[in-house]
Amino acid sequence: MNAPQKAKSASNDVLCLIPARKGSRGIPGKNTKLFMGKPLIYWTLTCAIDSGIFAEIAVTTDDEIVKDISKSLGVTVIDRPNFLAKDSSLASEYLSYHQNVLLKYRNVMLLQPTSPLRNIFDIQECYRILESGDKRDHTVVSVVRSLSTPRNLLVIDKEGFAQPIFKLPELNRQEQDTLYLANGAFFASKTKLLKELNFDFFGGFIVPYIMPLDRSVDIDTLEDFKSAEEIFERRPTQ
Repeated sequence: MNAPQKAKSASNDVLCLIPARKGSRGIPGKNTKLFMGKPLIYWTLTCAIDSGIFAEIAVTTDDEIVKDISKSLGVTVIDRPNFLAKDSSLASEYLSYHQNVLLKYRNVMLLQPTSPLRNIFDIQECYRILESGDKRDHTVVSVVRSLSTPRNLLVIDKEGFAQPIFKLPELNRQEQDTLYLANGAFFASKTKLLKELNFDFFGGFIVPYIMPLDRSVDIDTLEDFKSAEEIFERRPTQ
């Protein structure tokens, strides 16, 4: 592990919150599993630190190993109660629970440890978009272009039949709208606005930050983990 680094900056009034619960159905101990020789959460922690935009970086967790890693890098640790560390726990629930911490700051950016391929530029651009003088208050959500179309989205019913979610006419490729998916890399908002939205980043006007596919892997399975490492290894510089 690298030597502790200073995780605070007086330049901007923005909190970085990193959620990292211990449990994971897809990959047990996912946030501390070694990714390119370092715990997965290490890459998000150091990227946040090196971005230089945060007044404070805080990890909300119930995992003692995550706490030790975070403290070794000079990052604040916030205890996350067990009832908010389940597979069924929603982001809006733990954000609401930690609102006394969030509301100390004018802005908040949520960075998930499962997106180790984001870079410093992405974080800085997200903040720039959040602070841009848009006429409407907005959240910022990172997205990636979808390779699918609404007409291709199917749900399998209880009888085992596949049904389209949207009943749409067939269109050729040129007539289809481009779709985007939230890739989980980050979510940002003015904290006052987020509270008004009941701590739901998708509750109001959303400004997208479009990321390329090779920085948009959101690790949920071992296949995602392997794919992300392969992409990381192909980068010209680390």
